[in-house]
Amino acid sequence: GTVKAAIVVFNNDFKVIQYPKLITKNIMVVGIQTVAWEITLVSFYFEPDSPIEPYLEHLKRIELEIGSIKLLVGGDTNAKSSWWGSPIIDHRGEDLSGTLEEMGLHILNAGETPTFDCVRGGKRYTSYIDITACSVDLLDLVDGWKIDEGLTSSDHNGIVFNIRLQRSKGINISRTTRKFNTKKANWPKFHEKLSQLMQENKLTAAEINNINTIEQLEKTINTLTKTIDNTCTISIPIKQTKEKLTLPWWSEKLAGMKKEVATRKRRVRNAAPIRRSKVVEEYLKKKEEYEEEAAKAQTDSWKDFCCRQGGEGVWSGIYRVISRTTTREEDSILVKDGEFLDAKGSAKLLADNFYPEDLRTNDNAYHRQIRSEANIVNVGKQTEYCDPPFTMAELRQASGSFNPKKAPGMDGFTADICCHTIEANPELFLSLLNKCLELYHFPMAWKVATVVMLRKPGKGDYTTPKAYRPIGLLPILGKIYEKMLVTRLKFHLLPRMSTRQYGFMPQRGAEDSLYILMQHIRKKLKEKKIIALVSLDIEGAFDSAWWPAIRVRLAEEKCPVNLRRVIDSYLSNRKVVVKYAGEEYDKGTNKGCVQGSIGGPILWNLLLDPLLKSLENSGEYCQAFADDVVLVFDGD
Repeated sequence: GTVKAAIVVFNNDFKVIQYPKLITKNIMVVGIQTVAWEITLVSFYFEPDSPIEPYLEHLKRIELEIGSIKLLVGGDTNAKSSWWGSPIIDHRGEDLSGTLEEMGLHILNAGETPTFDCVRGGKRYTSYIDITACSVDLLDLVDGWKIDEGLTSSDHNGIVFNIRLQRSKGINISRTTRKFNTKKANWPKFHEKLSQLMQENKLTAAEINNINTIEQLEKTINTLTKTIDNTCTISIPIKQTKEKLTLPWWSEKLAGMKKEVATRKRRVRNAAPIRRSKVVEEYLKKKEEYEEEAAKAQTDSWKDFCCRQGGEGVWSGIYRVISRTTTREEDSILVKDGEFLDAKGSAKLLADNFYPEDLRTNDNAYHRQIRSEANIVNVGKQTEYCDPPFTMAELRQASGSFNPKKAPGMDGFTADICCHTIEANPELFLSLLNKCLELYHFPMAWKVATVVMLRKPGKGDYTTPKAYRPIGLLPILGKIYEKMLVTRLKFHLLPRMSTRQYGFMPQRGAEDSLYILMQHIRKKLKEKKIIALVSLDIEGAFDSAWWPAIRVRLAEEKCPVNLRRVIDSYLSNRKVVVKYAGEEYDKGTNKGCVQGSIGGPILWNLLLDPLLKSLENSGEYCQAFADDVVLVFDGD
């Protein structure tokens, strides 16, 4: 049923403890914990048409299982008692006040202003049915309890108060990979300091051109990373961790209209009888205008989001969702084999589920053959064609294609930081990436993905890995190099690929796929054919993309040998750092494409291409959108 009680925690520094066995659609229970203190919060809604006794028994059960130390409860009781200011007393109020007394909870309501205040049919209705109560150990710590009539536009007035606890919060659960507030960056100072530090650390194009080994190259990249980080620390403020709930459709105009509605509502209460009807009419008009404007803003915001999706990269919308929504939901502790895990165990379970190992124990003869080919296909002296070095135009195009609002990798360097760094010495970076190409190497630091988990919408149970989608946040400098490599790969691969693949392909999309499919079906229907449609959704396709097969497929498609060898390096010694519930779990990976990488889509299409071609050559109709394949069979 509809959930009617909730607790929202805006501070990421707090550890939130959930009690799934004590939660119902009408009662929410959480613990808020730091190293300095712990408090239990209960929010509830007692249905007016339901008996109050089961709700009261549930409150007693909460006290029995959790205890009554630092316990604070609040909600809509639909019960009336003089203990919280109601001029009317009913049996629900008597039962509730008795239960609160039995539990040792003290009412905080002042009882001076109604907690419920609305106008219906031109008549004003008020009541005192929302209460706040706390245990005795919190009584001296709670102050400033008051009714705030302008807090919401609901018929229920807002209730605000303070709890004076120790300032130490202790637990710091970082929700972002951003380290620097580039909106306040001093870019002239950044360029000046970066040039100075590069000279001090001998980071020049000439020095890079003299590199002969991968060890020297790795050392240079580590020095460069430290140099950029030191430059950022000096010229860019550190991003504050304080976060607030942001609604993409909210505006100052709506805030003003909401305030005006609250003002009109207060005037209804204070209006003289002779002019009350006029005041009520004005209030209802303003409330209707506000609600219509809010609904329009929400709709326009959603349309804007959908329109931007069409012009963005595959992952752009997802990154925006991460930045706007993931901080609003506390990570749920996961369950394995019927047992609740701790935060570290939950992170490990997610890592093991989404990044499984490539085990040879399950290999058949075909797998062993592919592994054998993959081990030798790029080894030894190759006489095949090699791609030429990267050009400055390629570097500028790749570096300028990333949105600075996107979440960065573990190094914290957003796209604008990377662009300014490259702009300061483009020859150095071009030499660096060409040296990587020359030595067939993809740097280790650029192969570490910070993985955040997105909740799949509409899932009833978020204690299982299947309710989540992993997104890997990779260093932008590495993604620039990766994009340049992928552009080269596409140049060689796309002309050879099946035209039946519509996902991640230029000039093709979901609409084209659907249109062509419907055209084919209509054609067969006109021919009086019987049609059978089979849809194949490959579960965990990106997570299970097989690296040996990728190596063999690149060779089969006659990709330049230097690009293939770089991809060999790209697909070796990769690592993910799964962040979940304030914990991290590191794991090496040996199969799969990180969802969030630049190369993942083209490498997946490369693997699926033989299936599409074989079906097409056998006369069967098939088409695909990424890992979703549809086959159409017809007959008389």
